[in-house]
Amino acid sequence: MTFTKHLCFLSLLLPVSISAQQSKFQVITEEFAPYSYVKENKAIGKNVELVQLVLDELKIGSDIQFLPWARGYNIALKEPNTLIFSIARNKQREKLFHWVGSLAAVDVCIFSLKQKKVSRVKTLEQLKNYRTVTQRDGHISQQLTQHGFIDRKNLFSASSINHAIQMLYINRADFIGYPAEVLFYNLEQKGLTPDELLHTNFCIDSTALYLALSINTPQETVEQFKKALVKVKQATNWQMSEIHTPTY
Repeated sequence: MTFTKHLCFLSLLLPVSISAQQSKFQVITEEFAPYSYVKENKAIGKNVELVQLVLDELKIGSDIQFLPWARGYNIALKEPNTLIFSIARNKQREKLFHWVGSLAAVDVCIFSLKQKKVSRVKTLEQLKNYRTVTQRDGHISQQLTQHGFIDRKNLFSASSINHAIQMLYINRADFIGYPAEVLFYNLEQKGLTPDELLHTNFCIDSTALYLALSINTPQETVEQFKKALVKVKQATNWQMSEIHTPTY
């Protein structure tokens, strides 16, 4: 069943409504293909489609804003009635947001260029001796900081996946930390072959990307979003691959 048919099916279900006073939401994401990106001035991607169905179910007409991750993340931390995706759920963020539900599973890994010949690096302790670039204020950045990495010493921030890839290629970083699915997809879109270019040194974890609401959003609204997401998943036969935390 296509997403268009899903929309028709959902319209037949009993609607979940949000009051007019609460219906003014800002919806924030980033360029994070294949999960969310803009093509021909249209928001598309796996997670965009699912979130748009939730917004339609709740009769919320807010447009999806694409912002650099650090900017969007900080807005969601401060402003009420703000919806953000695709955000990884971790210990540091647990009490900072209302977690509506999961959208996709990703493998979070550390990669290097094969030509660099640093395949021996297999642990976070070894990685500290090199420069790793990752998303500014992202899940991997937070995890590495928790393990003692220091900003601008062995941890460097990128504003986007393309920025991170560029830093790796011009030798401003020795390693790149990103969800494998996102890194591979973006390299392929540039006509590059990830398996020929990259070495997977090790994976930090497997995690879920979530739909979340700013912490000062009313609890009643949060529950309505949760119910709408469950309904959409059931109507679309949505499935997420099982998350496994790798050992290394």
